[in-house]
Amino acid sequence: TVMSYEKMLDESGKPMHKSLGNAIWFDEAVEEMGAEPMRWLFADQNLSLNLNFGFGPASEVKRRFLTLWNTYRFFVQYAKLDGVDPTAADPAVQRTVMDRWILSRLHVTIRDVEKCLEEFNLPPGVRAIETFFDDLSNWYVRLNRRRFWKSDNDSDKQAAYLTLYEVLCSVSKILAPFLPFLSEEIYQNLGRSFDADAPTSIHLCDFPHPAEELIDPALMADMSLVKKVVSLGRSARTDSGLKVRQPLSAVEVWVGKEGKAALKRLEDLILQELNVKTLSFVDDPDLLIDYSLKPSFRNLGQKYGKLIPQIKSALGEMDAKGAAERLEQGGSVAVELNSQQVTLGPDDVSVEVRARDGRSVAGGEEVLVALDTRLDDDLRDEGFAREFVHYVQNLRKDSGLEVSDRIELTYDAPERLSQAIRRHSDYIQNETLCLAMHSREVEMGEEHKINGEPVKVSLSPVDLDLERLNDGV
Repeated sequence: TVMSYEKMLDESGKPMHKSLGNAIWFDEAVEEMGAEPMRWLFADQNLSLNLNFGFGPASEVKRRFLTLWNTYRFFVQYAKLDGVDPTAADPAVQRTVMDRWILSRLHVTIRDVEKCLEEFNLPPGVRAIETFFDDLSNWYVRLNRRRFWKSDNDSDKQAAYLTLYEVLCSVSKILAPFLPFLSEEIYQNLGRSFDADAPTSIHLCDFPHPAEELIDPALMADMSLVKKVVSLGRSARTDSGLKVRQPLSAVEVWVGKEGKAALKRLEDLILQELNVKTLSFVDDPDLLIDYSLKPSFRNLGQKYGKLIPQIKSALGEMDAKGAAERLEQGGSVAVELNSQQVTLGPDDVSVEVRARDGRSVAGGEEVLVALDTRLDDDLRDEGFAREFVHYVQNLRKDSGLEVSDRIELTYDAPERLSQAIRRHSDYIQNETLCLAMHSREVEMGEEHKINGEPVKVSLSPVDLDLERLNDGV
């Protein structure tokens, strides 16, 4: 079966001509773009439309590939550090909710891609794979990193490694018809290196089939709701100007009864992602928001000029919620002025919805999420500590340290920031693999601001053998 798009144009939609200088020769494209991004561009093309081809679209494809590649690199890096052989793990090891969710998503993706290939309809399969890449990297791996980082090699850590290994091996196989070289690279390193009896090439393997018993529609629906709540919570944070690393005391959610049960089951994920201490629910969205009514000066100015102040005052005394609901449904509201009654329609009144005091709210008709944005000293201290950890982690990276290197650090900071660092020293040292932390003057290095407080930090790697020797002495 041979499939072809309509025409190939340049990335701006113009015909390619040598005289225009916008023609791209095949050899040039393969050398500069790579064959795999070209294949992905072709596979993602709606065959009834022209293909806009160029280095810009190819760069975007490479960026999307990096989502998968970084996940694969993450697994390899930590598996090497821990000396993990995922094939030696017990397949019956207890899987977490997140493990079961990503396996369910994997097998739904396998099912969708298999169907697309059978029907010679590739674009939906490409989009299904890209959506799965995003779920794997930006949800599963990001929320489970601590399971790979922790020092204890317990059953939970084994389940995390086994799950991610199974997912990456399966992903490489569903990618093989689209990306023969990238999929082979992953397969040789993960499949062949652990199983000498495996086929010599991924292209000699069977295409995977979905394991229906691992597909859990209810769990996936619950997780979709959690992701929606998290997304709304982040929007509320953005509106309030508070960084994600600043802990908050509470998040309140208005959602339907079934949704409430799902969110309670996955409460820990919400608290972790939104960096809040508690989750609670409200039965009435009006407990989270207020309405206000104002005259639309553009529409009413010429008609009621001098009466505008009276109209504004009358709207301020109304039941704002009831009036807003009537206006939203296309109705009208009447205001009594000194000498007459004025009827106002949806175009005459501006309805504003704002969060109640101390909150930042985001949402719609089905879900409302409200963050308590009030900060006390404890929350501020914890925010300082998290920002300090972020800064030290960047210094580690800039210094070329390996993820497993232990360090010793010295910081020079004013008392407000020093107080927060002392209060959260255990957390800071654990997160940054710091064996010793000192507060004293730091002469070298650039000054950095953490929530407005200046700080200088110097760090150096610690020789673990020397450390053991000193402990013995």
